[in-house]
Amino acid sequence: MNESYLSNPPYPEPLPEHRIMVLLVDDQAMVGEAVRRQLSDQAHMDFHYCPEGAAAIRLASEIRPTVILQDLLMPGVDGLELVRKYRQTPETKYIPIIVLSATEDPEIKSQAFSAGANDYVVKLPDKVEMIARISYHSRAYLNQIERDEAYRALRKSQRQLVDGNMVLTQLSQRLQRNNEALQAAERLARMGSWSWEIARDEAVWSAALYEMFLWDTTRPAPRFEDLKMIFTPESVVLLHAAAAACTTLGTSYNLDLEGIRTNGEHFFVNAKGQAARDPTGKITSVFGTIHDITEQRKLGEIAQKSAVLEERARIAGEIHDSLAQSFAAIVLQTEIAEEQWNKADRTGSMNCISKARDLARFGLAEARRSALTLRPSHALLQGLVHALKQLFDRASIKDVLTCETTTKGTPRRLAPLVEHALFRVAQEALNNAGRHAKANRITSLLHFRKKTVTLTIEDNGIGLPVDAENKAEGFGLAAMRERAEKAGGHFSIEAQPGKGTRVTVEIPDPAPAPKAKP
Repeated sequence: MNESYLSNPPYPEPLPEHRIMVLLVDDQAMVGEAVRRQLSDQAHMDFHYCPEGAAAIRLASEIRPTVILQDLLMPGVDGLELVRKYRQTPETKYIPIIVLSATEDPEIKSQAFSAGANDYVVKLPDKVEMIARISYHSRAYLNQIERDEAYRALRKSQRQLVDGNMVLTQLSQRLQRNNEALQAAERLARMGSWSWEIARDEAVWSAALYEMFLWDTTRPAPRFEDLKMIFTPESVVLLHAAAAACTTLGTSYNLDLEGIRTNGEHFFVNAKGQAARDPTGKITSVFGTIHDITEQRKLGEIAQKSAVLEERARIAGEIHDSLAQSFAAIVLQTEIAEEQWNKADRTGSMNCISKARDLARFGLAEARRSALTLRPSHALLQGLVHALKQLFDRASIKDVLTCETTTKGTPRRLAPLVEHALFRVAQEALNNAGRHAKANRITSLLHFRKKTVTLTIEDNGIGLPVDAENKAEGFGLAAMRERAEKAGGHFSIEAQPGKGTRVTVEIPDPAPAPKAKP
């Protein structure tokens, strides 16, 4: 090995955190001291000496040197056999071994390399050569360790990447399944979701909205001005005002809108929206849902028409029972009056005429009451509180019947079904108290609570018989109970003969209804 090769070794420098550790196994202390001196000025090298071949394997396994200098001729143990044992021991299997020999015999060299030696040196070589050989083999070994560690780290990273990709794939598949389930649920519920980025003026629709509005799926979701192609002008005005308040003030909205599909079909939707803010509090987007309520509207109209027909049939029965009987009685009294007049009984005739006049007045009052009953929707336009006051004011008769109504809590508009049910119950209770209970004072209390509304109507009449609630005919109790239950409420009555009657209806109404149009 020439000087230039030794001074310019063809191997990379070891990493700075690793040091070279040399283990010399030789029974001659003089050789050990000579090698120690050769390496004493090498700050990056640590030197260990083992004079006994029997302890060499154990010591090498403990300190894990980067190179082993092994003497071939040792008492009690063959140096070549030690080389083989190094290669058979897991801790020393790959550590470089430089065999030190006193002879240049090619046969011994061949045996040394066959046993597993990495190099063969006739001892003791020059200091420069010794340091060069130690450095070469140590650095090669350290670099191999680094490559192995890097490879293991790479393999670990690759496994983590594969595991991560597998998790991402599973999450992606799960997300896809969830999206498919959500889309299926939206289609079944006739509901879709949307979002609108204000700065970019970009809208995103769910697939259900494209189906709902028959919007071309190849086109982007409509921007705000495009909604004029979907909704009626009145609905666009409402939506524009709500969106302006939402984007500027962050006010959420809940609107019922009417639209026209591309095939000319009218439809109704419930649109909800709310604002989203960035960390600074600035409103950056709006998102919400749109629910097709066309079928609910149709069912509601059918139910309303059925209720109107049912109510008119009931009123027709009342008119037959009251007005028809009044007119029949009037006819009878006028016939009797005519007979008395023909008999020259002026007093008897005048009495019959007076009775006929009273019957006509009663019939007129019944006619007016029935007419008012036929148009409760007009009275309810300004709310239940106003409608009840109007109803009780009109029912009052000076010096005969006093009717008063009061309100407790914060008044609010209720759902149309609730307002209609309470108004009808009040009508029925007022009618029963005036016509059957012989009351001269009737009061009502409308109590607005957070999630319920309660109507209580009391009179000071003769009360009801003990079995009157079971024999509801003539008192309208069954009708009142049915109206309360249809609105999801509870009906109760407290009455004793001679002590008046109290009717109570409690109906849940957690969310105020939208204000009616004037």
